[in-house]
Amino acid sequence: SRASAVPLNSQSVNRPDGTLGVPDSPIYSQNVKDQLLFNEEDGGGASLKGGTVEALIAYAATASASGPDRLYYEAFLMTYRTFVPSETVVEKLLERHDFFLEKRDPVVCHHTLSVLMRVVDDLRGDVNKELLNRLVDV
Repeated sequence: SRASAVPLNSQSVNRPDGTLGVPDSPIYSQNVKDQLLFNEEDGGGASLKGGTVEALIAYAATASASGPDRLYYEAFLMTYRTFVPSETVVEKLLERHDFFLEKRDPVVCHHTLSVLMRVVDDLRGDVNKELLNRLVDV
């Protein structure tokens, strides 16, 4: 069973829709593994079986291109378009970056920006002007 997202603290944040609230999304969590479903393998490793879209995005942002979760990192970048629009991924990564920038957590910001740059690099088609402006501000 999946646990609820545990916010870093009870501090309020401005949500994209302009409302003020407590962060309750996996996007605002440093560790989202408890919100993902893993399938234990015979060799002692575990393979990711599923999770919410936000938890999958956040997990990609915690993974590293050279770390132990690099296979997930690359698999996410190759497959996310099959289950979520690119704009949603960009928006959620920007939310995560902004939240952890405010929390002064450079490691999470760096990992999030790494994924964001790869996603933006692979964008196809038109990107709406508002999203493009947000990207320029980062």
